[in-house]
Amino acid sequence: MSGGGDTMSGQRRQIARLQREVDLLQRQLAAVRQVSAEPARHDPVIRRLLARHAGAVGATVDELCSRLAGRNRLARVRGAFAREAQAAGFSLAVIGRVLGGRDHATVAYLIARASQHVSGMVAA
Repeated sequence: MSGGGDTMSGQRRQIARLQREVDLLQRQLAAVRQVSAEPARHDPVIRRLLARHAGAVGATVDELCSRLAGRNRLARVRGAFAREAQAAGFSLAVIGRVLGGRDHATVAYLIARASQHVSGMVAA
């Protein structure tokens, strides 16, 4: 009977060790994303696009780049920014880092939604 308890405690220790490793890797990844977004955000083309799109809706550049601020209110503006940044030659990954560490798939979705909105406005 005691053999089963030893196995369980060994598994718990292994799970705890793996969880610590995952936590460490997540912190390291967050630090890399934060550092790698800074150079792109200081690119003159990105700065101009961010300022123009943020100013159009009365938001700040920090709000536009935040993961938390104005999720619904700024989604269309983020999509329009991402669309223009992609047309200027920036990759989806770089645009995602500028927009608060978003994934490239999220950026692709924002661009698709912005394109649908523009085509809907043209059709109307």
